[in-house]
Amino acid sequence: MKMDLNNFAAWFGMAKPGESVVYYTGYLPTGRQPVRLRNGSELITPDASWVAARALDEALSGFLLLSQRRLGEFKYEYIATKTEPRPKKPNRKTGPRQPVKSHKRKPTP
Repeated sequence: MKMDLNNFAAWFGMAKPGESVVYYTGYLPTGRQPVRLRNGSELITPDASWVAARALDEALSGFLLLSQRRLGEFKYEYIATKTEPRPKKPNRKTGPRQPVKSHKRKPTP
């Protein structure tokens, strides 16, 4: 089955941590190149480009691990594996505030 953005999104929504899918087979750098239509007037972006961009976005967000398996010269399986959701680290600016101790000395009478 050829993976398009809708199929990838459906898999991503239903996949459990540890499940994998091959989202592209071939050589992704050339598979992502825009293709000109026969009449030469319009460039279209292949599905592989949209799927790869979505996979990378989810990987950078921590929801996927991306890997590849070499099948031959310039032929790979590009694999996305769903990960366990990681707890978010508290942001120093928006995390829970800690009480601040005063360093001023009280005047003595």
